[in-house]
Formats: sequence, C-alpha cells, structure tokens
Amino acid sequence: MGRAQLVALALWVGACGGDDKQQRELNNDGEVCLRLQADGKIQVNVHFRECLSSCDTAKPTSCSVSGGEGSLVVTSHGAVERNGANPCSSACGALTAACTSSDSFAPGQYVVTHGADTAPITLGSQTGCLFSE
Repeated sequence: MGRAQLVALALWVGACGGDDKQQRELNNDGEVCLRLQADGKIQVNVHFRECLSSCDTAKPTSCSVSGGEGSLVVTSHGAVERNGANPCSSACGALTAACTSSDSFAPGQYVVTHGADTAPITLGSQTGCLFSE
C-alpha cells in the first residue's frame, strides 16, 4: 500500500472510531403496566424491550396516558446512547418510564393502545401488564 493510501485509510478508521456517540431511540415499544389508584388516576410503568449493557448510557425517559370512553392511549419515549466503553459486559439492564394520568378514570374494561399494540384490560386496584412478549 502506498503512503497516500495509508493516510486515507488512517483518516477513514479514525472517523469510524471517533467520539460520535450512537443513540438509539425507543418509541412506544415494550411492556406496559397499569394500575388504577384510589383517586382514579392511572399509574403507568413502561419497561422498554431494549437490553442495556455496560456500553450504554440511558437517557431520560417519558410517557403519557390519556383516554376516553373505554379506551386508553399510552405513549412512551426513551433513548440509549453508546458510551464508548470497551469491552461491554453481558449484563442486561432495564430502561423504564413512569407516568400518571392527569384525568381520573372509573374501574372497568378498557382497550389500551401503545404504539402498534392494542389489548383489553380490566382496571382496578391490581396492576395489570400488557405487551410483554
């Protein structure tokens, strides 16, 4: 390999291994657990399907829940950034988001939508989880 090719290769390798951190966005994906609180508000916990290793840094998460006549819509967002550690451990850390509805709901049957997933649930004082796959 000539000198010019070696310099070009070194620049290319340096660009690939630089400080650019890869970020993975997680939207409306994962297990959703819901519980109707005594005041009628719905407590929601979303457990994203993404498995975090020692090479990952969790970014702030968010979720919301809204609804009407017999239906609830849960939205969730999370992000994971590669932190550049090497080697990565095989440990699997969890990423979660939690929120509470601003409206109050009565106990009963609801259809929950979270991204592309939809399923029925009976809300009461017990926690119910959906979309665990």
